[in-house]
Amino acid sequence: MAEEIINKIKETATTMMEIAEDLRDSGFDIVNTKLEEINNSISYISKSGFTLKGIDTKLGIPPEIIGTFSLERDISDEEWEKLIAETSELQTVNLILKSLNKAEQIAGKLKVGAFELDSVSILFSIPPGIGMKFKPKK
Repeated sequence: MAEEIINKIKETATTMMEIAEDLRDSGFDIVNTKLEEINNSISYISKSGFTLKGIDTKLGIPPEIIGTFSLERDISDEEWEKLIAETSELQTVNLILKSLNKAEQIAGKLKVGAFELDSVSILFSIPPGIGMKFKPKK
């Protein structure tokens, strides 16, 4: 009886390890796909006035990708609308552009005195998130 219980525990542990490995592998695949989509969006990001400064990744459950984008120049609302419409079929690129645009709008409404928007970090996870970094005005 004790041996049966031990065997059942070993079997369950093995199954759990296999599930964890499958989740890890699927997390890696998700991260890899998103990184490729971000890499393919560089030209659109550049048109938005932002530059991709870096990408941080975390392989976990759920996996996380954080893209950091620095603001190089402002573009008009019409240019934003055109870019967002142009990328409507490209889910990741469109999400990036909408997030950058929203962060820029929010930063314009915040009362940060002698500071201006420097960069935006976008967390690609569940739930997603947006962070903003400010620098002293020139």
